[in-house]
Amino acid sequence: MLTLITLAGGYWGTKRHQIAKVNYYAEKINLYHVSNPVKAKEYASKLLAYYRKLADENKIVNVVSEWFIENPPLQIIKRLDHQINRELTQDTIIYLSREAQLYEIYDKYQGKSSFKSLIQKKLKKIDDAFEVITLASGNNPIVLVNYQEQRFVIRFLRMNVAEEAKGHSPRIIRELMNGIPQIAKPYLLEHVAEDNIEVTFIEYSEYYANGNLEDRFQNLRIQKQKQYISPADFSKILLNYAVKLVNFYIVINQQNIWYTDLKPSNILLNDEDELVISDIKGLVFSTEKMVRSSSTSTSQQYFQSSVFVKNQINLERLQCHTLGTTLYQLACGQLPEQEENVPGQWSNIYDFLLPVFKGPKGSFLKGLITDLVSEMTMPMSNILNDLNAQLLAHDDLNNTISLDEYIIDLSPSTKAQSLFK
Repeated sequence: MLTLITLAGGYWGTKRHQIAKVNYYAEKINLYHVSNPVKAKEYASKLLAYYRKLADENKIVNVVSEWFIENPPLQIIKRLDHQINRELTQDTIIYLSREAQLYEIYDKYQGKSSFKSLIQKKLKKIDDAFEVITLASGNNPIVLVNYQEQRFVIRFLRMNVAEEAKGHSPRIIRELMNGIPQIAKPYLLEHVAEDNIEVTFIEYSEYYANGNLEDRFQNLRIQKQKQYISPADFSKILLNYAVKLVNFYIVINQQNIWYTDLKPSNILLNDEDELVISDIKGLVFSTEKMVRSSSTSTSQQYFQSSVFVKNQINLERLQCHTLGTTLYQLACGQLPEQEENVPGQWSNIYDFLLPVFKGPKGSFLKGLITDLVSEMTMPMSNILNDLNAQLLAHDDLNNTISLDEYIIDLSPSTKAQSLFK
């Protein structure tokens, strides 16, 4: 969890003493953060107190100061609080699974409108303090459950029975992909039904109060319109999120995993402003760039028909198109118009006369989107290089930008271990 500082300085010197003290707390946090996060938090609180003492005395040495910049104690405590709450929530869900037997609602399920009432009836029998709220969703119903200080969502998860049997369904891909925070695992998954077409589960997962990218950029565009933030700041934030999206693609593609349904409403934001995909059905395992289009989950508004070759779909080109259209939507708040050339073939018409695409920064964004949605696929590594170069050109050489509550880390995602060998 935390890296240690290389020991340096004279044996009785201030530098050596401070390094040893910080390393002691860091080692204890590393030791307990998985097995006993409550105990780890105790040491994190001591680390925070020590940092404040050094800061008040203005005696902190450079190497220790740099370590605290990279490892803010309050952020460490926040992560541990999240882990503690997650474990408490998971315990509650396991208890509910046993006592409320929510899987039984499937037999009484009569469509999206009945989902909340069925769950609420079950939970109220356990404790009247449970609150169930319907969340906006597509065809699949989702509810938020509030209980004391715990919050989680419940939904049905439906998987193709053939893909489940082959071990390549999005659910199984998610289970195997460790170390990729953008693909979050649920608290609990219960099998409820199966037929010749689908396997249905009831899923209990984390609630992300920060909403999704669509909500975030709607708010940012309003702030820009009211001149609370400048167009330059808006552009920086957009490019930083673009870096996060590209890094996500790069990491999963290295494992022969593709994501076919990228769009702002499908990307949630956690407490640390990191991305989490909300719809895992877009996850596809393939060692080839071309797969049967029927094996993918997509949203037609976000790509053009040039991604198809007969009954197959080019996964690399699809990712480029959905990324380009996602950035377009985040920038201007609208989707491109679709123009059907002949039946079954269409092109997207992007309005680059909008103000957000004016000036040097807007021109870069226009060029990036144009390249992404063309018939020539761009390697994600090239896109990442272009984005990082543009960010440097924004006269911001730091690894992060801070704008009110928007703190964005530009460091590349950690590479996961190879899957499906």
